[in-house]
Amino acid sequence: MSVDLTVVLSSLDSQVRSGQIQQARQTLVQLKKTKIPREYLVPLAAIARRVREDKWGLSLLRPILRSSQPVNPPPTQEEWIIYASLLLKIDAIAEAKEILANPYLAEHPDILYYQALSHLAEWDYLQTSQLLKKYLKRKTINHYQRAIAQVNLASALLYIENLQEASVLLRELIKKCEENHWDLLLSNCFELSAQLLIKQKKFNKAEELLKNAEIKNAHHKQYSLYVEKWRVIVNLFRDPLLLQNAMALEQIRAKAIATSSWETLRDCDFYKGTLNQDPQLLTTIYYGTPFQSYKKRIEAIFKNNQWILKKEYQWVSPFHPGERWLDLQHGLEYKSGEDDSSFQKIMKPGRLHHRLLMTLVTDFYRPFTLGKIFSQVFPKEYFNPHSGPERVNQAIKKARICFKKYNIPLKIDVNNGLYQLQFTAPYSILIRKSKDSLPAAENHSHLYKVQLKSLFPYQQFSMKSAAQALSLSSSHTRIIINDLLTEGKIHKTGNGRSTLYCFQKIK
Repeated sequence: MSVDLTVVLSSLDSQVRSGQIQQARQTLVQLKKTKIPREYLVPLAAIARRVREDKWGLSLLRPILRSSQPVNPPPTQEEWIIYASLLLKIDAIAEAKEILANPYLAEHPDILYYQALSHLAEWDYLQTSQLLKKYLKRKTINHYQRAIAQVNLASALLYIENLQEASVLLRELIKKCEENHWDLLLSNCFELSAQLLIKQKKFNKAEELLKNAEIKNAHHKQYSLYVEKWRVIVNLFRDPLLLQNAMALEQIRAKAIATSSWETLRDCDFYKGTLNQDPQLLTTIYYGTPFQSYKKRIEAIFKNNQWILKKEYQWVSPFHPGERWLDLQHGLEYKSGEDDSSFQKIMKPGRLHHRLLMTLVTDFYRPFTLGKIFSQVFPKEYFNPHSGPERVNQAIKKARICFKKYNIPLKIDVNNGLYQLQFTAPYSILIRKSKDSLPAAENHSHLYKVQLKSLFPYQQFSMKSAAQALSLSSSHTRIIINDLLTEGKIHKTGNGRSTLYCFQKIK
């Protein structure tokens, strides 16, 4: 029996508007994608985005947009825009940005808005504000879309400390939202205005606006948590050392964990570290946050307080450090309290599971989506909703094999499509300020030189025995030995296969 998709679309839109999200999702996924005519792809993908069936929407459009054969007619601007917006939903930000930068889409009325969202997803508020200002100059935007963009702009302006411009914009927005009875947006404006007043240390006025925000959106539990958080932060500004305020913040943290409100959790720690002048906590947030703009905020705090930000950080398990620790960048495990020669190589940098782990240690707060992991582990590839999950699962499988083989007390927790690295026993992981701050393990030969000397202290060894002892390829071992010869630290006897090396004794 054929399905009237016009009727289905109308029904889906009504379900979404009335809050029947689960029912809309069930209706959507029951449709046979291969039977859907081209003209319905965009509106159905847009519904998928609204009900968080992102992978369904991607798989609907991908045969048109990522076909290995020419498609007739060619992909439309609208198809590309919706596809990019779905990629943003799954955190495949790099691929979305590549699409949105295509000159073919430059004249699309919403291109600047989605470009702004792609930067907002990476906390690049300066670029976000610039793009939103350009977008708001377009005359084709309806009143409600304009208001949404202005709310996002106000948030960006607050983050980059453009308080005067944010203040003017928020006053205009509050008036507009009140006139049109846009209560949800009005609540957002009250909260943002409260943040502005907190920055200006006008705490009493901030509390009044937070009350207004709560009244306008009392039915929304997640939003109530945001308001409650700012109310506690106001009290922390007044007296950060008062036990009652500290306990209230811990209660907010607990609620944030229970409701998976990860940015609220990060914010709680940020304000706790800032107001309590706690460089150790701020260092933890710095290394456990992937957003460069957030890191720059913390760097500014260190500079203003004349604190020194460490170039590396030991991420310690909740239990305690333990007897072993992992230098993840180089794939080497050490025993605590022993010299640099007592390491073992447990993974080769650049391999699939190493790339996965290097991704998972970049955020201590927010679990990773499938799209985010895929885009980080396979940076030059396009996400495929059919094969992508299996490829990520293969990386997880290899990591788990490594954990078991070397008895590493780590696990990759997978829960509701989110992924997070967790400790299972006392252990710690060394994380450096930047993954490029030191050369990769393949070039970081001095570590292997130290170990080679400990393995063959003033006794002869061959190229083959050195490669076996270090668990390196013959070509990599040859580079290390040639370096040692050039540095005059070893001498060579014999030729060809009979060649032997020995460390020079210090006279």
